Amino acid sequence: MRPMGSNNHILVLDHEPVWLKALKSTLEGAGLAVTTAASATEALKLLRDRRFAVAMVGIDRDGFDWERFLERAKARASACKLIVVSHQDSPATVGRALELGADSYVVKRVEPEDLVFAVRQSLSPAVYQVSSQPARRRQRAPQQALTSREQEILGLLAEGCSNAEIAERLSIKEATVKGHLWRLYRKIGVGSRTAAVSWASASRSSGPS
Repeated sequence: MRPMGSNNHILVLDHEPVWLKALKSTLEGAGLAVTTAASATEALKLLRDRRFAVAMVGIDRDGFDWERFLERAKARASACKLIVVSHQDSPATVGRALELGADSYVVKRVEPEDLVFAVRQSLSPAVYQVSSQPARRRQRAPQQALTSREQEILGLLAEGCSNAEIAERLSIKEATVKGHLWRLYRKIGVGSRTAAVSWASASRSSGPS
């Protein structure tokens, strides 16, 4: 697969070996060059000595001062995009990560293609920038901006369908589903299927009665 952009080198810091291995395989399968680090010290040294487009940082280790790490990473490599990855999804944690300079925040229960999408968002100069405001206060893209097929797919996402199931339901190829999701995510300003479902739910609740 052709690499994405002139600098597609990704640094991944995570303290969970199985997740680290799976994430490396997923990103490399998308055409990205990946270097892994198992400690904050190693990651900061790599950021000092080499140029990375994105640093993906797992924050779920007891005793890991991830807030301090993000501050140091930004100071050491200001041009490097930061993606925080965690099992946590509390608004306070997400908001704090964004305040410290994270370009996006991804919950670990997302599907592999969502992780690739988060990297693509960070590498693209024309993507939606994540706000540190709570989701309910963000300005939402109008539902009318979506095509009828995108609205169908959004509805199936809300039902919990996988990409393969959506493809079967709509009699299209799974690769076509991924393409629709890429455009859908960009239109509504989200980075994962979980966030898309939340957006759809919020849009329905805030729509005209």
